[in-house]
Amino acid sequence: MPTSMQCIILLTCMGICSSTTIRTCRCLKPVRSVRFDLVTEVRSIPVRPYCSKEEVIVQLKNNGLLCLEPKFQWTRVFLQRWEKMKNNPSPNKTTATTTTLTATLATTAQTS
Repeated sequence: MPTSMQCIILLTCMGICSSTTIRTCRCLKPVRSVRFDLVTEVRSIPVRPYCSKEEVIVQLKNNGLLCLEPKFQWTRVFLQRWEKMKNNPSPNKTTATTTTLTATLATTAQTS
């Protein structure tokens, strides 16, 4: 085979190999717990061909990502609580506090 043909085949193979990503598990070092009020999103990722374990990834308010260990009882309770909160969102508490504060300020202004 001519040298130019070997170079073309070699360059083609190098291009194909360098463009493919090697997939691995995303959670290499899971944490034991996280504060519930800092979490904005939860993703549970099942077992995949390139990762032999289930992964639970939480996104924090500061856009950081943490992995939770799915085998821990704490993580299972956390996921149940998250699903319950997601299905039944609580009313906004800030509005009630602001209204009470405004009413208190108005009453104080009238008595002065």
